[in-house]
Amino acid sequence: MRPLALALAGLLLPLPSAAGQAPDAPPQVSTRVASLTAGLGNVMGWFGLHAEKYFSNDRLSGFVGLGYTPSIDTGDPSGPTFAIGLRGFTSGVKHRGFLALSVSQLAIER
Repeated sequence: MRPLALALAGLLLPLPSAAGQAPDAPPQVSTRVASLTAGLGNVMGWFGLHAEKYFSNDRLSGFVGLGYTPSIDTGDPSGPTFAIGLRGFTSGVKHRGFLALSVSQLAIER
């Protein structure tokens, strides 16, 4: 029974060095400057690249996408595509909402 009592006392008693510790400083968050993404989507011109530049303390950005739309069926149009637009972001570091206004290809038509 004595080892159990010593173990509990060791867990419950605060350590002298723990009482005087200062809290850690919050991590420094760097501002976003620009991003470059490759993939599939209308802001990338379908199969393509998407470049974005941030302004106004990361609350506004401008983007451009250059890509290619392949022909899925015989007779479908295909060729180079583009997208251009602006985004406004909510505040936050990790998860942010945004509203985008853009000119981009939404669908293909014969």
